[in-house]
Amino acid sequence: MSDLATASDICLRIVIPVYHNASSLEELHQQIRALVLENITTTLIFVNDGSQDDSWEILKKIKEKDADVRLISFTRNFGQIAAIKAGLRAAKDADWVAIISADLQDPIDLIPQMLKHGDAQTDMVIAYRHERDDGWVDRAGSRLFYRLINHYNRTVPVGGFDCALVRQKVIPHWLKFTGRHRFMQADLLSMGFSAQFIPYHRQERKKGKSQYKIKHKIKYFIDGFLRTSYSPIRWMSSIGLVFFVLGVIYSIMIVYNYFMNDTPFKGWAPLMILILILGGLNLFFLGILGEYIWRIFDNMDERPEYIIKEKID
Repeated sequence: MSDLATASDICLRIVIPVYHNASSLEELHQQIRALVLENITTTLIFVNDGSQDDSWEILKKIKEKDADVRLISFTRNFGQIAAIKAGLRAAKDADWVAIISADLQDPIDLIPQMLKHGDAQTDMVIAYRHERDDGWVDRAGSRLFYRLINHYNRTVPVGGFDCALVRQKVIPHWLKFTGRHRFMQADLLSMGFSAQFIPYHRQERKKGKSQYKIKHKIKYFIDGFLRTSYSPIRWMSSIGLVFFVLGVIYSIMIVYNYFMNDTPFKGWAPLMILILILGGLNLFFLGILGEYIWRIFDNMDERPEYIIKEKID
């Protein structure tokens, strides 16, 4: 049986990153407060990640009705990971911290489900997306992405996750992961703390419109792939070696045909094909190297991860 189910006076903090979620915040708050969590003191920590809608005003109204709510607002949008980190730093007094999204696509009853698995031998409970009600393009893209990530990093479950329950001792180590291009899932699981995994069905979004555009998904894919694998560099080396060998063979053929007084190829087509292929590969490889170099430069440029505009405890 879970130690959380039998212990008393457990402090649970629920961190909720918010970005343009005005339409779902009040219902989210009501659903969480409707949960029956015996012997557990629960505080909600909402982190407004630079929303331009009415999210912050709604959060302040929720705070007026519920004293066990803490609010943090950024000066601008710094990203989900920055919002989660700010919430974790505000939860230093917690025994356990739960992280859940604000769009109601992740069912609120995940919280008691994760708590049931929080036994004495478990430091983290991960709720991963086993099924999802998103459009077929999103489902196919997500499936491809996480299968690729899982191929190189077996700790990350296929389907990925945003919801987790972590013990307080995990948080200081997690916060040591610096840089603005993190892949939260791999970072969390790479520390080696004991974890349990529970599947869930991601629901269709019924309120509001997702702000997670295609450009954000592409960046997330690149961040995740570059953070979990060195394969791009190895692919570049392997492909370069293959073309070097082919080039040597082709050169030998040219020299042989030259001394045999025979023209190896007629016309400019073979030459153009080689130039186009090798030129395209060079540009592609330079792009991959550029992604690595840009991330190195961006992390060395010691800008803050986020800036807090307002905080209400």
